Amino acid sequence: DLGVVVREAVVRAKDRAALIGAAIEINIPAVPVVAEGSARDIGIIVDNLLNNAMTYSRGPAQVSVKVAGGESPEIRVSDQGIGIPEAAKERIFDQFYRVDDVDFGYPAGTGLGLYIGRRLAERHGGQLLLERSSPDAGSVFTLRLRRPNA
Repeated sequence: DLGVVVREAVVRAKDRAALIGAAIEINIPAVPVVAEGSARDIGIIVDNLLNNAMTYSRGPAQVSVKVAGGESPEIRVSDQGIGIPEAAKERIFDQFYRVDDVDFGYPAGTGLGLYIGRRLAERHGGQLLLERSSPDAGSVFTLRLRRPNA
């Protein structure tokens, strides 16, 4: 159940969120949303998306996580952070790539989170996508997975 995976990821992020004053809002349907894939791997992806949303925000981060069912179960993570410049959008899933933002500074990181997240999603027949992002308006990432075979 993707709702359980998201709730557990938010619990893991709770201490950091409290420390930096971030707010994480979750929207999970009352009915379970089941998808193909390892709960551990999906949790790693959500952990990374939450961490990025909190890291790349000016001031207290406002993060939203939504789980949706349907033909392609998905988890959508939105933030109101610094956004991703147009020139960097094609490279953010590359191994070791980090967006340089002189005005924002250079937070610690390896440039592996989105790369690993995308590989884990693909391992389970899913996709990790940047839905939209613009400077100073935040980003929306979607983890789209497959429904289990009936």
